[in-house]
Amino acid sequence: GVLRKGGPKPTDGSNKPGPDLDHFRFESEEPGVEVIFRSKYGETPREVDILLPYKTTDENFEAWQEEWVAGGLVHRCDGQYCVVWQDRRSGLFHTWRAGDPGPRLPCPYADVPARKDKGCKAIGRLTVIIDAFQRHGHVTVLTTSLHDIMTIEENLRGIELLTGRLRGIPMILARRERVVSTPGPQGKRVRRKKSLLSVEADPRWVTFQLEAMRHRIAGLHRDWA
Repeated sequence: GVLRKGGPKPTDGSNKPGPDLDHFRFESEEPGVEVIFRSKYGETPREVDILLPYKTTDENFEAWQEEWVAGGLVHRCDGQYCVVWQDRRSGLFHTWRAGDPGPRLPCPYADVPARKDKGCKAIGRLTVIIDAFQRHGHVTVLTTSLHDIMTIEENLRGIELLTGRLRGIPMILARRERVVSTPGPQGKRVRRKKSLLSVEADPRWVTFQLEAMRHRIAGLHRDWA
């Protein structure tokens, strides 16, 4: 399934994005899974209990710039060079991986300032397991917000630095209201409230870990005495 931040796209054929929400919207093609999600979290969930399936940040979270048209993906890049792109003549896709020989295809918009009409836009994908489903099925959390991408990256790397791993740690995926700087009229920046993503270790797990640490320290003190 997919956890989204926005509402469904309008049905007027404009292909515009749906309205931004202050809660999660879950979609799945699996029969009954959406029912399980709603029975656990209701219609407007702002927090979801998750686990991460992999050990490291890079395995669980990826962020790229991507260009899409009605027919699908055109290219995926890091802002400078493409890692996936479609040959315009043959329609075949090419994939670049670290260590591949030969030149890399430059992003056609590498020198274009980031703005709404830029051909490729940032997209982040976080892979999670939702506790409520009681199964090892992966759910993708999608975001096109640079603020979300930076926050998730910081959250996960912080937890990984402290614990040495991300897999097996109960976490909370949440929507949190923050005031951020956004593009405004006539090129000026304005401050607006946005409902952004955050990932944190479950406080109950953190409390348990801290208590275990206190017991270990107390045991060391007794041994030294």
